[in-house]
Amino acid sequence: WEVAFRQIPWISVMRNRDQFEQLQQFELNVRDLGMRPTIDESAGIAAPYIELMMECWSQDAGDRPNIKQVVDKLQHSRTIQPGMNPYKAASA
Repeated sequence: WEVAFRQIPWISVMRNRDQFEQLQQFELNVRDLGMRPTIDESAGIAAPYIELMMECWSQDAGDRPNIKQVVDKLQHSRTIQPGMNPYKAASA
């Protein structure tokens, strides 16, 4: 997500670390409720990258890909669409 969108998720929460109760509730929402950053489809992120992000964010750690699987998926995506990167070409 950070690579695709070039920003830190939930930066506003991270800036308010001094508000311990708010940060603690945030952490519970991520851990227990599966809260994740939103993916704005209009940003033009290629589908294979979105799918990989979603797999990596699985609430069940056993369902998340290991690093070899991540690398394999990234390489496979580039094989299917040579030169593919997370950003779709902008229309002129």
